Amino acid sequence: MFDASNPRDNEPFFTLLGRDPAAPHIIRAWAYKRCGQDGLAQIEASKANAITEPVFAQNSGEEQIRSAFTLADEMETYRRNYNRRQRAG
Repeated sequence: MFDASNPRDNEPFFTLLGRDPAAPHIIRAWAYKRCGQDGLAQIEASKANAITEPVFAQNSGEEQIRSAFTLADEMETYRRNYNRRQRAG
């Protein structure tokens, strides 16, 4: 099995836990998308969306939500910087 537990120099990462009912669908959607199976990716993404459709939406100021947005921003920054380093040699 692929071992993603070795992030590069301060590389941010996101963890999905087995208790999250949407996690398998999110992972399958990502995997299907990566191998060009867009239809299956959409099906799995739809399943994840249906599961995560909250009865009561979380407040955007809640720590969990703020943390997710912050991590996404950090990942974009990391990827941009990583790409620059790769191009520079």
